[in-house]
Amino acid sequence: MPAMTLSDPFIPSPTVSALEVGPLTIHFYALCILRAIHSDSTFNHCSITAHAGTK
Repeated sequence: MPAMTLSDPFIPSPTVSALEVGPLTIHFYALCILRAIHSDSTFNHCSITAHAGTK
């Protein structure tokens, strides 16, 4: 594979984008979305607890 330069107009796609576990295919972008949702809900819970008390 030739070395990339700053003039390359794109970022190449990774060679692996999913993990197959039996009949289930897990896409890495889906894991990133789920992690973002989890982080956001954790942050919001801590913020609400700090400002409004426990619920």
